[in-house]
Amino acid sequence: MNGDEGSPHPAPEQHWDSIDADAVCARCGTVNPEGTLLCKTCGNNLRDQRARRVAEGTTLEAESQPKSAWLARAVAVLGLLVLLWVALNVNNILQMLVSVEGRENVKARSYWQGNKAGLYEDLWRGLAEEPVTPAEIDAALAHPVSRSTFAGRYVLVDKNNPSPSNVLGTAIVSRHDEELHFLALLGEDAEVRGLARVDRNNSLTARNSAAVRLGRRTYYLAIGIALKQPDGALECQAQYGDSDVRYVALAYAVD
Repeated sequence: MNGDEGSPHPAPEQHWDSIDADAVCARCGTVNPEGTLLCKTCGNNLRDQRARRVAEGTTLEAESQPKSAWLARAVAVLGLLVLLWVALNVNNILQMLVSVEGRENVKARSYWQGNKAGLYEDLWRGLAEEPVTPAEIDAALAHPVSRSTFAGRYVLVDKNNPSPSNVLGTAIVSRHDEELHFLALLGEDAEVRGLARVDRNNSLTARNSAAVRLGRRTYYLAIGIALKQPDGALECQAQYGDSDVRYVALAYAVD
């Protein structure tokens, strides 16, 4: 009788079968203990998996799965923390955004309702009491005048077709040393008020020192520049709010 018969120990062939098995299951990604023959999660035969991998000449790094799993868990935890922070601070974030917008609206509205309003109301009355007439528009376009001080009334026309039939609005400017206060009426619904400065090139610039009112309730901060043209006109460029659209007009002085 062979001494090996009835032995409780596994046959050597079975022992090597388990050792030759892959630890990482290619089907579900579970990392099994070394020597596991069947995946403890999905039951995949890890020995057959290894045999196929060796036959195909591919490799499976047992350590790559734990690292990838750890990284995935870390990213997930970080995402949860970010979401939790946003959830806890959503009111503060909204208040911050509203407060920034509110400050801009208050600053823009101050040209009509704040401590700056008085001077511009005087300009508005000056333009209302002495409006630019059609005859003055014709004369201003036919015989442009260059003003060294910039102060006075202006007619605003379309740059691409500066004619009496393409009037965009009227404006008035007052000068105090190197500062110029201006007011422009554009159609029936838009009004611009602001403070400009004379630069070295004898051009006018208004950087966050102007505002636009659309209708009676909508206010925007604005920026702009006026460049002197060879014929004496001013090319006015402006944009307001968060718009990237630039508005251009030619301003001709009215005697």
